[in-house]
Amino acid sequence: MRKFPFLLMTFVLLVLTPSRAAAQMSRSDANSWLEKCISKKSRTIQPYSVQSLKLRLNVRVPKNHYLIWKDPFNQRDGDLTIVKHERYITDQCQDELSALHGVPKFGFRYGSLIIYEGPPRGEMNRTELPFASKVSTQSGEAVIYGVRRIYKTTILHPITKKKITLDSWTHPRSTIEETVKHLSFF
Repeated sequence: MRKFPFLLMTFVLLVLTPSRAAAQMSRSDANSWLEKCISKKSRTIQPYSVQSLKLRLNVRVPKNHYLIWKDPFNQRDGDLTIVKHERYITDQCQDELSALHGVPKFGFRYGSLIIYEGPPRGEMNRTELPFASKVSTQSGEAVIYGVRRIYKTTILHPITKKKITLDSWTHPRSTIEETVKHLSFF
């Protein structure tokens, strides 16, 4: 029974420490911490290629973007996700600030280009979007549909004959066009 008050006190300290730390950290201190964190993160600014065995694709990640192997939103079933590098680093640092100092996170998650097997998913499917552009690929021509900064295209893999969708959220059209143009199949 003597352990119970000790365990309770430890639990209370662990739970209340982040809120106490947040109360001690001013907005300017938090901003300064974020700036320092962001400046120290490494960046990949040149385009590079990755291979997805699941999709049987080589994907060229555009300049100033970064590939992560899962969907950061946990709302869509993405096999590959390409994110804007600066936004990704900022969100990483905000997550760290929240975890270390209990400072609440604000704002939206980073925009992404999600690549997955199958037809378009979600509330807005490809056929509801206006025609945006056509891009030549190794297997023919891909038609991109979109409005504002949401773009979707579905390509047919020339070897497996499976549909692969590229679903862009808050990326310029040029990013999805470049990505589609440089896809190569195996």
